[in-house]
Amino acid sequence: MDFLSVRTTKMASCLPCTLFMVAQGYPPTSVHLGRGESWAPLCQPYNPGGEAENNALAVIRDLNNSWRAKCPEWLTLGVQILDGAHIADDHRAARDALRSYLANNGSDKTVAATLVLDAVTVHERESVRIGRTLN
Repeated sequence: MDFLSVRTTKMASCLPCTLFMVAQGYPPTSVHLGRGESWAPLCQPYNPGGEAENNALAVIRDLNNSWRAKCPEWLTLGVQILDGAHIADDHRAARDALRSYLANNGSDKTVAATLVLDAVTVHERESVRIGRTLN
């Protein structure tokens, strides 16, 4: 048995995990539009059977901050993409509310990241959620 066959490897990344990986400059090979509601930013070092490195908490902080800094960019881009031709009529009010909320709370660097985390708590496949939003 070779090394890779005894290790679990990630074949595709959920959308929230993909965003985290892209923020770090390491996009996944592929993305699935399944469910991502169990995803969260890193909260503690993960090193089964070993000790955490001295700088592990600082690395986690920096990784989470990179992700947090990209969230406003992604949400703003999403709002721009969802123009009149690319959004279901019954989603326009939510898009407009998001645009306004981002504009009014842009100085708080945690707002967009919190909105992303709130969005992934909806227990539905990403493909279904995307389908409801697009025409």
